[in-house]
Amino acid sequence: PLIARLAINVPLWSGKSEARELASASRLISVSSQRKRLSEDLDQQLAEVLYQVRDAARNVQLYQEKLIPRAKQILTASTSDFETGRGTFESVLGARQNLLGLELALLRAETDRALAMNNLETILGIPLESSDSSNENEF
Repeated sequence: PLIARLAINVPLWSGKSEARELASASRLISVSSQRKRLSEDLDQQLAEVLYQVRDAARNVQLYQEKLIPRAKQILTASTSDFETGRGTFESVLGARQNLLGLELALLRAETDRALAMNNLETILGIPLESSDSSNENEF
């Protein structure tokens, strides 16, 4: 007697493995798009913080180099005028008040600069070496 055998591979699990592959591909696409979105958000935050650092550094420089020295000159002139009898005490007080207001604004600008530098360090994930005005102009 002659007996013939026939063997056929029937992939019983092919539907499940195909579904797993599709699910993996879908997750990969989702993660990839999420990564791209996060990268774009980080780029936007970095640009904004760099603007804040530059703006604060410009403000500090403006107060230190122009506004406060000019207010000191005005106070000196007002004081001199008052001492010689050509000016009033009110003008001396006004000049002094103006100088104090500018010095307060300088402190606020320095605080803004420090906060912006802190935000920059946070975004970059590394500490920056120095917070002096010379380094901030590099950005």
